Order: sequence, then structure tokens, then C-alpha cells
Amino acid sequence: MLGKGRTLVIEPTAAKSLLVGVRLGRYPGLVAQKELATYPLSVQELADWLTGQGEDLWWTIDGEEELAEKLRLPCPADELTAALRDRGGTLRVIAAPGQELPEGEALSQANLENLAVREGDARVFQLAWDGGLGDVWVLVEDTIAKEAIDAARE
Repeated sequence: MLGKGRTLVIEPTAAKSLLVGVRLGRYPGLVAQKELATYPLSVQELADWLTGQGEDLWWTIDGEEELAEKLRLPCPADELTAALRDRGGTLRVIAAPGQELPEGEALSQANLENLAVREGDARVFQLAWDGGLGDVWVLVEDTIAKEAIDAARE
């Protein structure tokens, strides 16, 4: 039985470095997740946070086909935030083990950064749509795209 605010996720191994889990016997393409803390966040709050990170950052998503079809990925924050706002709704931000917020602390723009997993200089967030069936997707700060675009502008 999962506790309130927790989710059980099964995710493809393509994202296994972002997820802590164990391979499932004869299904090596799947990784089973332990219970992970999740926190609700409105799309509007995420869009505002992305905008506040700066116009020069680029982002990509993986595992969220509806948004991916509307965007040329990677994309700047303004394009991603427009697609998110059009979609609307509430997200669940999934905390990596050891990155949970202190008991009783609500997720906000001010502490969203604390739930990012670092892959080099990039921030990676695990997300799911609230009320979804556990389909996890990732939002990744695309530092390689930013470097390439910056170099092309020079």
C-alpha cells in the first residue's frame, strides 16, 4: 500500500540513471521504483519558475508525447512555458531518494530547485501529471544545446 503523496513508478531503463530501482528479472527493460515522495505543483508555477531561470536556457522533455509533439526540442523556456500553459493542470514532482522536502514543507517556486537531480551542470526533474496512471516524464535543462547556440552566436 502506498502512502499519501507517494507513487510507485515503472520506467524504461533509458532513464535509469535518473531513477533508483532494480531490474525486473526477465524484463530487463524495466526498472521498478521504490516508493518516492511526490509534491503537487501547478503548471502555472512551473512555467513561472522556468521563466525566472532566464531566457537563455534551453530545455528538453522526454516521455511526455503530448508536449513533445507541440515543440521542437530542445527549446527555449518561453516555448516550453507556452505549451505547458496551454496544457494546464497540476503536476507531481518526484523527489529522488534523499532529496525529499522537510516534513510539512510545501513545494513552491522557491524550493523547486531542491528536487532537481544534477547531471553535470544540468538540472533534471522527474514529473508526472496529477491523476495520471504513473507515467513519469523528465524535464531536463539542456546545457549542451545552450552551449551550441551560444557558440553559434559568437
